[in-house]
Amino acid sequence: MKFLVRVFTGQKKNTSDPFLRRQSGLKPAPSSGCLAEKLVVWLTSAGFTLKDLESVPFGVALPIRDAIYQCREHPCSDWSEEVCALIGRQDLTKQAHKVTLANRKSTVGLNVMLEPPVTSDADEEEDGMTDLRPEVTGLIWSQDLRVQEVRRLLQSSRPVRVNVPHLPEVSDHEYIEEKENKLLQLCQRTMSLPVGRGLFTLFSYHPVPTEPLPVPKLNLTGRAPPRNTMVDLNSGNIDVPPNMTSWPSFHNGVAAGLKIAPASQVESAWIAYNKPKSADLANEYAGFLMALGLNGHLTKLATLNIHDYLTKVSDRLRGVRECPDFVGSPSNVKFRRMSQKITGVSRIRRMKKEEKTRKEKNLASMN
Repeated sequence: MKFLVRVFTGQKKNTSDPFLRRQSGLKPAPSSGCLAEKLVVWLTSAGFTLKDLESVPFGVALPIRDAIYQCREHPCSDWSEEVCALIGRQDLTKQAHKVTLANRKSTVGLNVMLEPPVTSDADEEEDGMTDLRPEVTGLIWSQDLRVQEVRRLLQSSRPVRVNVPHLPEVSDHEYIEEKENKLLQLCQRTMSLPVGRGLFTLFSYHPVPTEPLPVPKLNLTGRAPPRNTMVDLNSGNIDVPPNMTSWPSFHNGVAAGLKIAPASQVESAWIAYNKPKSADLANEYAGFLMALGLNGHLTKLATLNIHDYLTKVSDRLRGVRECPDFVGSPSNVKFRRMSQKITGVSRIRRMKKEEKTRKEKNLASMN
């Protein structure tokens, strides 16, 4: 379109032609390079550094990195030292001139600012998605409330609505069983929500050393209209799979742990501080440790804590928490500890030991 404007600029305009009148009013769209320059300059004015880039969600960091790469290839001569440092062109620092950067609020604005739906303090504390910054998500989706809608769909801490019509020919006992069967179906959806929540809140939380990590509950109860009566699966009227919540609780802990940004300062004392006192939350805490291993935080865990986790936690989840953080590690101590808990590795070690013993006996008999 900008080439059409350039052509019409060099010619005499015929105002009688409506097509030419329309084309003469067109303006070229801003290039991606211009937008990248504005973004980099604004980030610098806001005090943004490359270290801060590690603590923002991947979907936000990707366009920022793209803008930095564009500016690195085509820098301007009048950029400040901070801008040159952000794009990795410190060689231009001596050539850069000091410029007055515009105010943060004057360079970036939203055409439409939509207020999020009003929620109670209890709901915000329980859903595990309060750390999403609306000023960041609003820059990407400023025309609708899709972020709030996704948050509503992924919340798992409130009872679900169990709407089952009560037919005249159905007895009260059968009606209760129908509601519980309906709740069991809805619980399948609730127990799968941590997977989506983990993706939605990835790297959005910076832990406070004196506060435990907030983990939302998996509420497997329901409310039946019109009297809003409570429906649960503990009445014994229907068959419920044993240990149904074991792996969903584990995934819930993983989703909570994946919220922690990679640049966060996670210490061994804080990891131990989050250990629950109730045995019912052991699977959830195991998932939390698994997420810390995936993010590279378990390397800070003290050796005594590692030994405690490998010896006192559930056999089904033992050992998987430490593996992601020590892949490729030459530590023989950690390998020996984990090999005692992982069946495949322990079997291989036992076979090698038996083979070595057999060879030694054969050599002794030959001598």
